[in-house]
Formats: sequence, structure tokens, C-alpha cells
Amino acid sequence: MMNFPFEPRSTSYLRQGQYWSFQLSNGYFACGLVLARTTSEGKLNRTLFLGGLLNWSGPSLPTPSNLKNAGVLQSGFMHIRAIQRNGGEVNGAVDGTWDVAPEVVYTGLTSDGPPIWGYGYIRALAEKHFGDEGWSDKQLRKTA
Repeated sequence: MMNFPFEPRSTSYLRQGQYWSFQLSNGYFACGLVLARTTSEGKLNRTLFLGGLLNWSGPSLPTPSNLKNAGVLQSGFMHIRAIQRNGGEVNGAVDGTWDVAPEVVYTGLTSDGPPIWGYGYIRALAEKHFGDEGWSDKQLRKTA
């Protein structure tokens, strides 16, 4: 049984369905979700995972029941620092069908695979979807 919250230092304790939250500029919260850990040459990648932005925003910290029916808006490969710099802690886990295996092989950036997100991309994406009107696609591209 996992104890929440925890601050991840590597992907070792990350599991599919775990989420972290961060506050937006308008005071609301948004959530990132762990979709899969990544492997390369048969070994777990300690810093890279497949994550996504949940289609949820609210005035207070989320609970698993808040997130139960929230789908994933977009997904990408993320560095563990994306969690550390956007909320800092994994808050809990939510059961769901995420349409991806709990571990995926990372073979590098490909034209038909998920993109690689910079540390702040998930926050910029959340601001675009749920935050103030001031965010633009240009600002979003700067954080990728």
C-alpha cells in the first residue's frame, strides 16, 4: 500500500493512475496523471515517464472521486522534474482505464509517438485549458 502524498525523486514509486495537482494563475487546481513508466533496453528509466493532463479543474485540491471520470486531454513523455516543479508531490491514485500498458518501451522521439514535454509544459497546457484567458499558443510552444 502506497502512502500519499510523497515527493518522487525517481520513477521507482510511480504507478499508473497516480496523480499530482498544481495551482493555476486563477487560483483553481489542475492535475497531471502518471500513465506509464518507461523502459529502455529492459531497464526501468529512472527519470522519464508517460504522463498526461487530466480534463479536470476545481477550486480545491482533487480527490480520487473528483477525478474518477476525468479523461486525459493530452499526453507526453515527461521528466520526473515535471512533477517536482509543478506541485511537487504525488497526491493519490485514481482507478481508471487509461488505454496504455503500465510500462511502455521508450525508443526515442518518433513521428507517430507521444511528444516529449518540457518541465513546465503541463502547467502551460493547463493554463490554456482551465486558466485565465491570457495564455496563448505562442506561450505554450515556448514551454515545450
